[in-house]
Amino acid sequence: MPYKKSDLFKTPDDKQVIWRYMNYDKFIDLLEKQALYFFNLLKYRNLGDPQEGDLPEYNKNNLGSGYFLVNRHQATPEDKQKAIRLLENILCVNCWGMDKKEVKRKWTEYANSTHSIAIKTSVGNLKKALEKCQYEIFMGKISYIDYQTDIYHYPDPFRYSFLKNKFKFDWEHELRLACLATDHIRGGNINLGTYDLFRKSSVDQFPMADYAYVSCDLDFLIEEVIISSWADDCFLVGVQNKLKSVGLNKVVKKSYYTGKLNEFIRQ
Repeated sequence: MPYKKSDLFKTPDDKQVIWRYMNYDKFIDLLEKQALYFFNLLKYRNLGDPQEGDLPEYNKNNLGSGYFLVNRHQATPEDKQKAIRLLENILCVNCWGMDKKEVKRKWTEYANSTHSIAIKTSVGNLKKALEKCQYEIFMGKISYIDYQTDIYHYPDPFRYSFLKNKFKFDWEHELRLACLATDHIRGGNINLGTYDLFRKSSVDQFPMADYAYVSCDLDFLIEEVIISSWADDCFLVGVQNKLKSVGLNKVVKKSYYTGKLNEFIRQ
């Protein structure tokens, strides 16, 4: 199932350049599995932002008429809270940065080791890479908000997974991919396409999906591979050889960033 367009999300133009920074182990995992790693959104709350995927304060008390996968019915407050809990259990995300060029701060925060890597590609290439994946993939820009004062007008709780705290994270310029991990990880599919099925379902029936691997075409996915400027030439050659071993002939070059490894730079 390929990328799925949705009015809930603002997907950038196909020409938008995007980046994903990672350590070498994650890069090898990508090449060997030929799949992108999607992490459970709720678990991200333990990694630096307790509001990740949360509702703004106003919306917690005024949830609107819509709710996850259930349409054309008036939801009770219990229905809405149940929808949000279920969504948190099965929603997994994968994150990219929308930048024209490398960002120094992202090297230091997301790939801060000698043997680290950034993948450069475009939104259009990413869509092509996911054309034959096993999930429907939603893709959109993060909206950076003030959780205390902002009022968000999307009633569907799925949209709240594309919100982040603007005071801490607006520098990321994040493009987020999301999927609902409901297959082999969970031991069975769920079908909540009707109101009755939703009302009869049990959140406890579907324990949290910690992660999902989403198959992708690496030849489309990877445009260039950038290695950290702290790596030596042997590492560059090793990355080139690893790419060739999985049938990829891609440009590999060093980062332009020549600062200190532990330097914190706000771009």
